[in-house]
Amino acid sequence: MGMAMELSALDRAMGAGDGEEWAFWRAFAEAELFLMLAEEARDRDLRPQVYAVSEGSMVLVFDREDRLARFAPVPVPYAALPGRVVAQLAAEKGLAVGLNLGSGAVSETVLPAEALVWLVERLAEASAVGVEDRAEAVAAPQLGAVGLAAVEAAMRGAAGLAGEALLAQVRFAGGRQGTLLAFPGVGPGDQPAVARAVAEALALSGLDAAALDVAFPDPGSALADSLRRVGRRYVPQVPATEPEPPPPGPGMDKSRVPRLK
Repeated sequence: MGMAMELSALDRAMGAGDGEEWAFWRAFAEAELFLMLAEEARDRDLRPQVYAVSEGSMVLVFDREDRLARFAPVPVPYAALPGRVVAQLAAEKGLAVGLNLGSGAVSETVLPAEALVWLVERLAEASAVGVEDRAEAVAAPQLGAVGLAAVEAAMRGAAGLAGEALLAQVRFAGGRQGTLLAFPGVGPGDQPAVARAVAEALALSGLDAAALDVAFPDPGSALADSLRRVGRRYVPQVPATEPEPPPPGPGMDKSRVPRLK
């Protein structure tokens, strides 16, 4: 008999039993997942492979490369993304997610599109709740060059949605320390978009999704005041509107498909 395959974090969360659904969703959001693509990624343009199923359309993700290889015996393009980013991408397009299909894993399942919308909404709410109560000490941020570049990329994604962002090192209740990126005053309707901008910037920088805690404190709160005093402040800049180019000359309209002779 061969050795039993080691369970992944998603396998263990799926097997936790009734009443532990949130443990699975938390593990899914934090996991690195391999998303099958229709073609190799170009710059930041990802085109997932979409499958038509009876319930609608679905993309496929795997939490281990060997499980992806078992499903697709020939090499296929894929992208490694945090689960929270996969959920956001799928929720935006109304797609279900097939997790570890064909692997025989405990976590092999199909996650409906509406469940992914729910997860995205819960993640946004969780980012905004309880941070002020849990933050015990605030200090200057300690991110390296890669982390700071990721934050600056997130600022570009948050332009027009957030008036300011505050970055600091924080010690939370219980002793855990982490880096907090706070967006004071961002309303509930804009919080998912800002959180997505941060998650995507982290994913594209190569940092783990847990590298930053994201919060949306009240602008006049004690936490926001502390972050302004000792943290690093960013003001997302909305790109200047470029003047419209002059109309193209005859035969120069590149938006029109050339007529074949």
